[in-house]
Amino acid sequence: MPPLRDSALAALAGASVIAFAYAGGRRAGLTTHDLARRIAPQNVVLGRAGQLLVGGMACAPATAAGGPALGAAAGAIAGLASVRGRPAAPPGAVLVAIGAHASGGAVAGLVARRLGERRDRRDRRAQVHADELRR
Repeated sequence: MPPLRDSALAALAGASVIAFAYAGGRRAGLTTHDLARRIAPQNVVLGRAGQLLVGGMACAPATAAGGPALGAAAGAIAGLASVRGRPAAPPGAVLVAIGAHASGGAVAGLVARRLGERRDRRDRRAQVHADELRR
């Protein structure tokens, strides 16, 4: 399990991908879902911040998945769950939801893995340095 800071950064990266994927889906006419407008219709900035928070929560399981493939699977499950609550979602909206969350989960899993590898290298260097000082 990655440290909280690494998980939060990875989840934020995944949430950003989800937001961009939904924006692309809206522009392509595949979906009309806009979470930011639902959260705060009168305040765009507050709505986008809320959207990133919710997207980060959707990507949280992907940060612990261990990599991009399992992160994408976790994200796809979150995307499918997000569509289940919506009444009569058109097929394009379902595909956008699953694809957006899967890609966000993949990015979150990849970022979490890379941050973990970086932390491990830093810890090994610190251990080598401490061993050298003891000699």
